[in-house]
Amino acid sequence: MEHPQSTMREPDEPVARLWPFVGRNDVHALPQHNGSYLGNVKRPITEMLLARHLAGEVTVGAYTTAPDGRSPFFCIDLDSAGTPEGVELAKGAALELGRRSPVPLLVEFSGSKGWHAWGLLAEPVEWNRAAGAARAILEEAGWQVSGSKARHANGLAADVFPQGLGSGGMGKLVKLPLGIHRKTGARSYFIGPDGEAKGVPAVEPIPLDALPVPRDPVAELSVVALREWGGEILPWEDWMGEVAVNGFGQGFRNKGLFLVASWFITRTDFPPDEIERYVRETGSYCSPPMDPREVTAVLRSAWKRPSLSPGVEELIAAGALAIKEAA
Repeated sequence: MEHPQSTMREPDEPVARLWPFVGRNDVHALPQHNGSYLGNVKRPITEMLLARHLAGEVTVGAYTTAPDGRSPFFCIDLDSAGTPEGVELAKGAALELGRRSPVPLLVEFSGSKGWHAWGLLAEPVEWNRAAGAARAILEEAGWQVSGSKARHANGLAADVFPQGLGSGGMGKLVKLPLGIHRKTGARSYFIGPDGEAKGVPAVEPIPLDALPVPRDPVAELSVVALREWGGEILPWEDWMGEVAVNGFGQGFRNKGLFLVASWFITRTDFPPDEIERYVRETGSYCSPPMDPREVTAVLRSAWKRPSLSPGVEELIAAGALAIKEAA
């Protein structure tokens, strides 16, 4: 499939236009020709490095979340099967997101088989709030969203960024726009609403008070409560407090603890070590107490793909969320 700007020529976009897409500037990663990354290059992103990126000499992968847990953007990465028809389908889906979004999005061809929909913020915000805006946009467009993953009825899949710092303190990265995709040799480029290639379109940064908010699947399942407790509604936060001192019973420990970990990862800005401490304490209060190795496996799964949706209905129906009977 032919794409414009697929050669190594230097584009006209100035280096300054790339800075809003940099979530963390003290380290970076360099994509290799096989598609993998030489990660954690412990050198800062500089004007010279960005100029080399634009010139096609190197391609820079930038981490999406700063050490303080904030990000200046969100990005929806739409993937396709790699066929010409699949790439066009993903392009149409990205443009549709742009049309339906309540905030302006920049649509970019990745240089391979996918498309990115970027939202640039007026100022950095907690990563989970930025990612929440992306999830809300996908939900509004009819995508099924679970944590950082989304699927559409047409078969397309998408990833939401940022995804936080992760257990290693770095998190995920995204290739900066307008660079060469090292595996295909094609240059990424932006398109306008008409689908035609252009430079970085001029858009106003998104004010933080305009960020859309995603649905809360847990709250929706129980109309802003998980159960009635002693004739009173037990809000989600109070339920979390009860879990902290009572844990989960046999048969529901792993699934319940995964739900707790996912909630902290996607709904709070707690640092990773605090989340791990809380989840491990909760595991120790389960009946019987969970093996630390099991808790480690739960944490690893939650950091990789946090989700509040799968299994919640089952837990409620089975009474696993009923912490204790009213006195």
